[in-house]
Amino acid sequence: MINELEVRDRMKMVLAREAMLEVKPQDMDDDAAFIEEYGMDSIQVLQFIIGLEEEFGISLEDDELDLEVLHSIRSVTEHIMAKIAGSAAPSQEPAGNGQNGADA
Repeated sequence: MINELEVRDRMKMVLAREAMLEVKPQDMDDDAAFIEEYGMDSIQVLQFIIGLEEEFGISLEDDELDLEVLHSIRSVTEHIMAKIAGSAAPSQEPAGNGQNGADA
């Protein structure tokens, strides 16, 4: 199984290649904000997402891609690790298990 360090390293390569950043992968800060620190625009973000999908063989849905997930290398790494493990979405209580007055 792929480990977090490998995901992070591969993601940095994708980021440098697809977003055409001037920063070398080895110089990227895991906590630097993509937009603020690297000046990425919406096209670069889209190219990065497509590159991640191709690199890791995953599909990233629109509802998964908020600013919290797309904030930094660390946040995207965590999301990809969860996605690869099959648990990208937090566990939620199944519908119908709550008390909704159905037995009244």
